[in-house]
Amino acid sequence: MSLELTRRDVKSAEALLRRLERRSRRWKWIRWYLLLVYSLPLVLAIVAVATFYPLLRDHENDFARSMTEETEVTNPTLIRWEAEHAASLWGSSAFYFALATMLGTSGIILLIFTVNNWNRHVYDLLLAKALRAQIASPPRSDDTITT
Repeated sequence: MSLELTRRDVKSAEALLRRLERRSRRWKWIRWYLLLVYSLPLVLAIVAVATFYPLLRDHENDFARSMTEETEVTNPTLIRWEAEHAASLWGSSAFYFALATMLGTSGIILLIFTVNNWNRHVYDLLLAKALRAQIASPPRSDDTITT
């Protein structure tokens, strides 16, 4: 099997190969960027859980203590501090959780797009390398492929 390549085909194949090699260098940076973007929601979700957990644990302990004892906090400063602290924790936890959900969704979409685009890029690069090998060493006339 032989390819009948014109000079124009050879030039366009070389240009394609140069373009794909340039993209390959760029993709190395894009992969690291996407890894960072995709790992950020995971970190934010861990932070959200880490801020939720003490609040839930304290609430359960307060509930258990209130069921066994009839003690009530009467200091208004302490009551106000507990309310502000709880609101702050709930607010920041909800913010982190919403941000993690939003970034996680966009990260999944970016990951799907990247895998699809990367597969197409690798396929094009392999085609270009095969074409370059074909250009570099054209087959002899006695090479035949039988099926």
